[in-house]
Amino acid sequence: MDAQLVNDYKDFMKRLMLVLNKQNIAIGKAAGLRDDSRLIRSFKTKTNYRAVQFLANEYLENVDKGRRPFSRKIPINVLIDWIRRYGISSSMSTNQLAFVIQTSIYKKGIAPKNIKVTLTSSMLDILEKRMTDELEDAIADEFVNSFRI
Repeated sequence: MDAQLVNDYKDFMKRLMLVLNKQNIAIGKAAGLRDDSRLIRSFKTKTNYRAVQFLANEYLENVDKGRRPFSRKIPINVLIDWIRRYGISSSMSTNQLAFVIQTSIYKKGIAPKNIKVTLTSSMLDILEKRMTDELEDAIADEFVNSFRI
């Protein structure tokens, strides 16, 4: 295989990963994720030049599916860490606030974000469009070059 062709393909895939990473972060933000959340910062798109892989914290499953009302309670210590990490302040103590949040989530649940479906669909659309454009350009170049003397 032509070395230039391999290098062109690798360059294309690197550019494609940048586009996919930006798009995935935009989808996360549109779904209500904060810029500084650990989840959105974990979004990565990688390739071994044969396949494309999307990576994220396992927590994505929980955010994607949401939480049904009256299911298991979230541990207080997890909520306390979350309150401290995001600097949430209240007239209540941190423990009281964590208990109120825990009770609210237990009673009302958390609506699913359905991010994975949107991410997958968007990634496939981008891959299809970019790959098609790249192949069209390569075929056109080969066709033109075949008529050169």
